[in-house]
Amino acid sequence: MKSIKIRIIVLVCCISILGLTISGIVGYYLASKNITKESLEKLQMASDKYGESINSWLLAQGKIVEEIGDSIVFHGQYDSSSLLDYLTNRTEANEYSIAVYLGFADNQFVSGDGWIPSEDYKCTERDWYKAAVNHKQLVYTAPYIDATTGQMVITIAKPIMQNDHVIGVLGSDIEVQKIVELIQGAKPFEDSYGFLLDQDKNIMIHPHKDFAPTSEGLVNISKVMDGKFVNILSDSGKIAVPTTDYDGHDRYFSSTVIPSAEWTVGFAIPVAEVEKSMNGLILGFIFALIISQAIALILTFFLGHSITKPIIALTRYAENVAHLDLRNDIDQRHIAMRDETGRLASAFQSIVESLRRISGQILDSAGHVAAASEQLIATSEQSAQASEQMASLAEEVAQNAELQLKEIMSTASAMENISVQIEEVSQNTNGINVLGNQVAKQSNVGKEEMQKVIAQMNRIYRSAEDVGKSLLGITGSSDKMNEITDVIKAIADQTSLLALNASIEAARAGEQGKGFAVVAGEVRKLAEESQKAAQEISELIHENRISIRAANSAMDTSSGDVKKGIEIVKTAEETFSDISLLIEKINQQIESTAVAVEQISLNSNHVVTAAGRIEKISTNVSGQIQSVSAATEEQSASMEEIASSSYSLGELAQGLKDTVKSFKL
Repeated sequence: MKSIKIRIIVLVCCISILGLTISGIVGYYLASKNITKESLEKLQMASDKYGESINSWLLAQGKIVEEIGDSIVFHGQYDSSSLLDYLTNRTEANEYSIAVYLGFADNQFVSGDGWIPSEDYKCTERDWYKAAVNHKQLVYTAPYIDATTGQMVITIAKPIMQNDHVIGVLGSDIEVQKIVELIQGAKPFEDSYGFLLDQDKNIMIHPHKDFAPTSEGLVNISKVMDGKFVNILSDSGKIAVPTTDYDGHDRYFSSTVIPSAEWTVGFAIPVAEVEKSMNGLILGFIFALIISQAIALILTFFLGHSITKPIIALTRYAENVAHLDLRNDIDQRHIAMRDETGRLASAFQSIVESLRRISGQILDSAGHVAAASEQLIATSEQSAQASEQMASLAEEVAQNAELQLKEIMSTASAMENISVQIEEVSQNTNGINVLGNQVAKQSNVGKEEMQKVIAQMNRIYRSAEDVGKSLLGITGSSDKMNEITDVIKAIADQTSLLALNASIEAARAGEQGKGFAVVAGEVRKLAEESQKAAQEISELIHENRISIRAANSAMDTSSGDVKKGIEIVKTAEETFSDISLLIEKINQQIESTAVAVEQISLNSNHVVTAAGRIEKISTNVSGQIQSVSAATEEQSASMEEIASSSYSLGELAQGLKDTVKSFKL
């Protein structure tokens, strides 16, 4: 059996190893991540630094070409001899320049190194000339290997403009050996190398001989490493993931673009070189793991000893208690401990003290049991006599219970008949309640219809009043029209008199008044017709007045009849209201009666149910009384057995005393 000390040591060692391993792995991961990040940032900084240096050098060479071109345009001297002298001086002044030359649109060509082209040479068909003309600004051509010197050369070309037209192109062949030496000598990390690509992604500088440029041309990156180099440099300025290089080693690659010529400069560093600095971390972790594990082992040994020592003492004490040895107490040093061991020791001490008390109590109880058994013997004899008396009384009670059961069964039958009759009354009451509600609804409908009739009669009465008012207005208008016809009659009479007088005056005038007499005659005729029309209008107005008076009289009679009708209908409405109130009161009484009948029905059901229960209970009681009678007889026999058992109980109490004495107190 393994001891607790060994288990604690093993557990703590496992936890320590696991914790240190996890922390070491996490620390190694974070450290390696930071170291890798710093290394790659340094690699990218190197690319940016050398890119800036190359860009500055190219810009300086381009600035020289621009100054030469601006000077030629400014002085306007395009004759061959002057240009030759000037271009020769500028060629000699620049240590990196092989030749400075100028080609015109008519294929005239002047070179500062004294080179004279053949007659079929056409400068306008050269790449440097076309590039400058197309871009109309300073351009850097793709590099090439000079056949004579074997050095890498580029051409910087600038268009010569006059009146916004290109009249020629100035070119300068520049050796880039300085850039080659700069990149080849750059070592930002051990075992790292640099490379340089032109604007067409042709390899200008690379340590691998198969990628190096030759006089036949430059190698494009798409042609090497199965095109992986293209993917590596797809995002300029971003560190790509490690990639297997031409020699089979995994490397990180960084690059940056040179703005002036759109070249790409970059560096490659082996992954092993980046991880080299992390080897020290691994050794440090292993050393720390060994030291910390040794310390943990020592501390765990002392810790396990301090824990197991009191447990061993408690184990020995528990073995003594198992053999019923309760004489000794637990060491107070163990009880005074403030941890789980101290609580365990205190609990053991409490158990021992409890066992001591219990054993004493059992011993006392055994004596009491012996005394009680003697009393039980005497009591059992008395109980046997009482049981015989109870048996005779139980027989009498059983006879009375049978008589009571018969009376209860008769009562239950009568209550069932009453319940049936109450149920019929309840159903009839509910039917009356339903009819009362229907009558109340019809009464309310009749009341609503009477209210509608009253409203309609009121509208008829108001309409009759409006008609009467209109007839009164027409009567007034007829009176005014009668007055107007009287005026028309008077005017017609006056007009007739005037026409007569005019005729008389016309007759007096003789021939001159004949025309006037004719007019006067016509006027008199019109006056007579007007008088006649006025008379007819007056008669019509008189007839209308008679009709209007008859209509007014009829309207007054109708208004009176409508008023009487409204009063009669209101009386009927009040009667319906009284009927509705009476019906509501009747319904309330019926509802109260229905509720009371339902309550009585429920109570009668309860009574019937209770009677049934009483019948069952009485039946059970009768049976139980008979059982009690039989049980009483059995009890008499049992009391004799109790007396016999009491003797046995005394013997058991004596045996219990003997058992308790086996405890060592």
